[in-house]
Amino acid sequence: MTAPTFIAAPPSENAAAPHKSVVRKHLRACRKSLSKSFRQHAALQIQRGMINTGFILRAKRFGLFIPHGAEIDTLPLIARLLSMGKEVYLPSVPNNRYTLRLWFSRLDANSRWVSNHFGVPEIHLSHVVRAPALDVLCLPLVGYDLHGYRLGMGGGYYDASLAYLRHRHSWRRPKLLGLAFSCQRLDQPLSRDAWDVPLDAVLTERGLERF
Repeated sequence: MTAPTFIAAPPSENAAAPHKSVVRKHLRACRKSLSKSFRQHAALQIQRGMINTGFILRAKRFGLFIPHGAEIDTLPLIARLLSMGKEVYLPSVPNNRYTLRLWFSRLDANSRWVSNHFGVPEIHLSHVVRAPALDVLCLPLVGYDLHGYRLGMGGGYYDASLAYLRHRHSWRRPKLLGLAFSCQRLDQPLSRDAWDVPLDAVLTERGLERF
């Protein structure tokens, strides 16, 4: 079972990368068009793919996300990680207008759920950490390019939370792992901003792609 691929026209030598808003619109439409059966297949393949990577063996604290809209379903992966004794942390969107940095709250049997202002379920702040305390952070994305640069929804929350990594070259924590459908991969570079931090890898239903 294969996903449709977003096909972009090959850029000319002097062509600028397409604007992020244009690419975001096309990729969101592609992602939304995927069938329910394919989504279920992809979620299970990503769960199995994670088990087959080195991320599981070396890591204890995993940052995940609850899927929203047409995002990849992370619930099977979350359940599997918890069954293996791993710690799972979910992002909490700040209500403070002066910061975009995310807190990550540990998921357990006593977690109390609320809906943030985007309507996405999240854990009421408890057992919270910042991104540097995680071993692996799995990020949602709209698209990614061949160099591992991620296209998000444009809110800037992950950019702000990971800004410190732009100044580190020999030591990176957490490892940044995008979770996506293979149709979200672009074969041409995204336009980049100064605050963009590349992913270490992306896991799709086709397997792991390292950068």
